[in-house]
Parts: sequence; C-alpha cells; structure tokens
Amino acid sequence: MVKNKLPALLLVLFSLVIYFFVIWAEPFAQFARGLAGYSTALFFIAFFLYALSFLAERRTGLPIGLVITLAMCGLTLLDKWTSGFSDNMLIGGLLPYKDAHAYYLGTQMLLNGSPIASTGLQAAGRPLFPGFLAIFMLFTQANLQWALALVFACAGTGLYLAARRVFLDYGIVAGALLATFLFLYIRPFIGFTLSESAGFIFGCLAFLLLWNAAQRKNIADLAIGMIVLTLAVSIRTGAFFMLPTLILWSGWLFRGQKRFSFWAAGVSALASVAAFAVMNVLYPRLVVEPGGVTFGNFAYALYGQVHGGTGWHYAIKVMETHEPGPILQAAFQFFLKHPLSFFIGTAKAYRDFFFSNFGLFEFMTNSREGLIDTILWFAKLLLLGIGIFQAGRRWINSPVHALLLAGLAGVFLSIPFMPPIDGGSRFYASSVVFLFALAVMGIPTSPRQPERPADAVRGVSPLAGLSLLIVLCVLSLPVILASANRQPAKFSALVCPDDFEPFMVQVNRGSYIDLAQAGDCGLAPAICLSDFIENGTEPTTDDFYQELISQASLHDDTMRAALVVNWLNGKHYYLLGSPAQLNLSGPGQVFTGCATYIRTRNQNIYIIQAIQSP
Repeated sequence: MVKNKLPALLLVLFSLVIYFFVIWAEPFAQFARGLAGYSTALFFIAFFLYALSFLAERRTGLPIGLVITLAMCGLTLLDKWTSGFSDNMLIGGLLPYKDAHAYYLGTQMLLNGSPIASTGLQAAGRPLFPGFLAIFMLFTQANLQWALALVFACAGTGLYLAARRVFLDYGIVAGALLATFLFLYIRPFIGFTLSESAGFIFGCLAFLLLWNAAQRKNIADLAIGMIVLTLAVSIRTGAFFMLPTLILWSGWLFRGQKRFSFWAAGVSALASVAAFAVMNVLYPRLVVEPGGVTFGNFAYALYGQVHGGTGWHYAIKVMETHEPGPILQAAFQFFLKHPLSFFIGTAKAYRDFFFSNFGLFEFMTNSREGLIDTILWFAKLLLLGIGIFQAGRRWINSPVHALLLAGLAGVFLSIPFMPPIDGGSRFYASSVVFLFALAVMGIPTSPRQPERPADAVRGVSPLAGLSLLIVLCVLSLPVILASANRQPAKFSALVCPDDFEPFMVQVNRGSYIDLAQAGDCGLAPAICLSDFIENGTEPTTDDFYQELISQASLHDDTMRAALVVNWLNGKHYYLLGSPAQLNLSGPGQVFTGCATYIRTRNQNIYIIQAIQSP
C-alpha cells in the first residue's frame, strides 16, 4: 500500500465527480438501461469489475473500487431519471408514491416545522427515516433530486467500505463477491424515498465497526457499533434479535481468561438499550403528533403469522381497521387458543426466506433465465451453507467468524416476525451485509491475520468517531428544526367558488416532474410522456396513473406534477398544472390558488384552476 494518502484522497474526490457527472449525463441513458433489471450477465460483469479493482488496489493502494461502485449507482439513478419509470412506489422516476410518498410527506412536514401526522402516514410509525432524509433536504434546500443523489452516494460508499474490509482480510474473490452481492441488493432501491436505503447505509457502517471491534478488541468500536446497528434496525425495521445475540458475542469476545465478560456485555447492552430508547421512544415523541404508534405495522405481521402465515393484509381484511392496538390484542388472543398456527406460519417464513424467489436472494432472480437462474440460486444457497459450516469450525479462534455467526443467529430468530411474505428481502436491509459476508466465507482462501494487541484497545477510532457524529446528526434533527423556526409564513388564501377547493402549498426545485408531450424532455424532472406511458408497470391497474396520463394529454405541451401538503387543511395532494402556473423563482416557493379536486382509489389530486405566488 502507498504511504502517501494524497493520491487516495484525490481518487475519492474523482469518484464523487464521476458520480455526479453520470447522474446528469443523459447521453449515457442507453448504457444505464443495462442496470434497470437483474441478469446473470450483470452479476458477472459487476464481479469482474470489482475483482479487477481490488487487484489494482492491492498493487496501488488506491480505492479504485469506489469509482466503480459510485459509477454503477449513478447509472442506476440515471436510468430512473431518464426512463420515466413508474411503479407502485415511484412516479416518473422521481416523485414518491404510496409507501415512499408517506416518508417524503413526513419529511416535508418536519421541514415545515410541523410534527408528522399520527394517522394516514406510514412515516408516523417509522419517523427516523423522514428525519434522516430531512437532513439531506436541509443541505440541498429541499431539492429532492439532489437529496436522493447524496443518499445513494452514501449507500455506495458504505457498500464499498464493507467489501473493502473483507477484501483486505480475505482476499480479492471474497471482497469482489461481497461487493457484487451488496450492489445487486441495493440496486432496486436506488432512486426511491424508502427506508431501506438508510437501513443499508447504517447496516454497512455497523458491520465495519463491529468487524474492527472483533479484530482490535476495541471497546469503543463495539459500543458505537451497537448504537449504529440499533439505528440501522430501527430506521428500517429489521432483525432486532441481532442486538441480544451480539451482546452475548461481545461478552465472549472480551472474555480474556474468563468464560464470559459481563462488563463488555453490559457496555454493549447499555449502548443498545439507551440507543433504542432514544430512537424509538423519545425521538418519535418529538417529531410525531400524539397518537402515533412506532412499529405499528408489526401488529399486522404478527396477526398474519399467528393465523398460519397469511400475510399482513389479512389483519386489515378481517379486523376492518388499521389501528395496531386492537389487531395486536386479537393476535395474542388467537395465539393462546391456536398456538400451533403460529409455528405453521414460522415454518413458512423460514421456507420462504431460504427457498423462495422472494426470500434472501430475491434481488438476484430472473424468471426469464430459467435453468441458469435456478442453478445460480442453488449456488448462492450452497455458498451460504459452506460459509456457515466454515464459520462453525473456526469461530473459537476467529472473533470475526463468531461475529458473523452471532449476526446469523439474530437474523434467524427474527425471521418468524419479519416473514418474507410481507416484504421479501426488504426487512433485512440492515443485516444483509452480515449474511453476505458469511456467504463469501465459503470461498477457499487464506485469510490475512490482522495484528491484535493482547489487551482491549482504548480510545475512539476515527471511524467510530465519525459514526457517532453521523448518529448525533440524525437524532439532533428536532433541535435543529426547533431552533431554526422553519414554520413557513402564512399568506392569505384565495377566495374560491363553491365547486373549487382553496390551497396553499410549497413547491421546491427538483421535487416535481414535467410530463412533456414533445420538445426538450428525457431527463428528470422533464419526462417524456411517451416514456412515462411505456415504462410504467401500473397504468392498466391503477386509476391514479390513468388519471395522470389523461390530464397530461389535455395539456398542449407540458403538465407539471408535484406532491404537496395543503397548509389550509393539512392533507396531501398531487398538484397538477402547467410550468407557467408553477413557475419557481427560488427554493421553497409558496403558491395559493383554487383547484378542482379528484379522488382516485388511492390518491388525492388537485387540478389547478387559478393560482398566484404571494
């Protein structure tokens, strides 16, 4: 490795330049299409590029893999922004929809100085992610495009650092395979305002800290790693049972001449419990209206499990309510009468996790590839099995293998309460790095044994210090918003005829889409209507998309669409008008006006009839 860090720093900066260049480089759009979906070819191309980058890094010491990672993440984002892709989470490659729009609206409420609404928004049950996204929105003047670009730059960096750690200790093939797995996992989430991105980022960061703690026996890395992991499994509800299994691992790690270190386990437990209380008890009370229930969706999942693994929708269908309290109570009552039903649901969850195309390797399946896809799926599962076997043989003398086994145990215990039928592999965004690292341990290799002092290392490492700073930034959001007094000024609303509804909204740059019938379009926010229609997965089944297409066709040139909160009634709408009507002269522009209200099956729409900017 080169001793001079300046070339490495310059290459990091170059990586970021490449990333931000790529996401706005419309001529690369056709090339970016290759990252739009999973294929066996994509798997081998990514693996080959990472293997070459780590080979070059071994000789030069330069983080070439970071250039590759950010370039691929940038191309994936570019594909979203040029294709007009739409599904049940995304509109025109940019605007959030359904679950994603709930998180974005929660972020908007926080930025406007208001608590997240306790009803009607999924963000109330997971307020950490709106707070996380709000940090990026603050730095970009509420520009959604730039905020998303920063979020996925962080995801790519975390991905690379985790893979690089494995490469340094276990070789090129192991590092390249882990990087490939991680990239292919996060790829489907790139461009979405979904909590999986944050869970993935903090999961990778926790992995690095705990790996360092295992190698260096650094108690500070251990404590801060547990704090970061608690944030990871809280910001994207995940494998909470990892926390107790890793607490036990920490007691084993620092045992010295004893069988178990209660002191180290106590430090680990205290860090996790304190972090959990702040993140999931105190934080929601500061940013959510009274009445919100953190992790309320857990009641739906549990209800489905005690009824034999029927899925979370079954609770709402049978109970005819979205209130978590009654659903949770009914689940416990049913379990007491029919306990066997829960274990049937548990068996289905384990089956789906390991042996279905919506389980652990969901992101690496392509039914169109038939036999090849089946062979590769079997190979991945076999690799995981070999990795578990190898870790089982070595864990006594290898703290890293013991760490990965403890992580696996935590995930394994969590599966019955996070069944794949409810969310596929999404639940495991914060823990997949531990599982994939265990899988690559199945590759024959001669691990480099890092030097470890005999006694625990004292002090806070630079990585641990940076990680703690990031956690504090996320958790300090309520203080930042309160001190900034960001509640927007109130303006007089227009007086509207009886058949129109008055509105007062705020629209930000990079937070809308223009559906253009012709002319200069093809890169968000300017989306060609033809691309929007061609690359949508929902227009034949979702009347909201049908209405959007209908309204865009009525405009002679371009229709502008934005997701907004009407300050006059606190409700959210998709506001449709022309670029002339929603002409932005600066960030956070306020508009008042009158609109025709349209209700589709899932959404509220405002069609602008009159508008002015105070």
